[in-house]
Amino acid sequence: MKNVSRETSEKLRAFEALVIKWTRKINLIAPSTIKDIRRRHTLDSLQIFTTHPNVGPWLDMGSGGGFPGIVIAIAMQEHSRSNHVVLVESDRRKCVFLRQAARELDLNVTVQNDRLEDFLHSGFQTASARALAPLSMLIDYAHLRLDDHGVLMTPKGQNWKKDLAAAQLRWSFDYDVIQSESETTSVLLKVTNIERKSK
Repeated sequence: MKNVSRETSEKLRAFEALVIKWTRKINLIAPSTIKDIRRRHTLDSLQIFTTHPNVGPWLDMGSGGGFPGIVIAIAMQEHSRSNHVVLVESDRRKCVFLRQAARELDLNVTVQNDRLEDFLHSGFQTASARALAPLSMLIDYAHLRLDDHGVLMTPKGQNWKKDLAAAQLRWSFDYDVIQSESETTSVLLKVTNIERKSK
């Protein structure tokens, strides 16, 4: 993989192997995507960090099978082993997997088995989410948990323009659109300066 160290590349491969192994027991990723896990999941997640390599407190919302949260934590280790990622996931079995992956890969992460509505910690510099919810809902989850200069990073599929327009009805924010490196019809949205619109 380009732009990452050999150690990071090895850890990403080890994580992919863990995901494939555990997917036989619980639904971490769609079985149809296993053969293409690098492009469909790993590179898509890695781009979130390489586009916005912030090493401050990072919140990954709805972490599921660890994409992008675990991938981000692996990439962060190139900068400093003290960097911290908080993974919030409501499914208990997926939390067991995330904790096991963090232990085996020696990552500085906290796995929180919670619904996002019940996770009330704040002060994060970055929030990320992948295939979790419409943009308007992601902004709703993120805005009270980010600090004043916080950034929301989220990949979106081919209908991203409609998703963006719907979010703009409720929220005021700045955004950058970054072309996905894994899917020609997808983008990565970088959302900043979030404010709720008055009714």
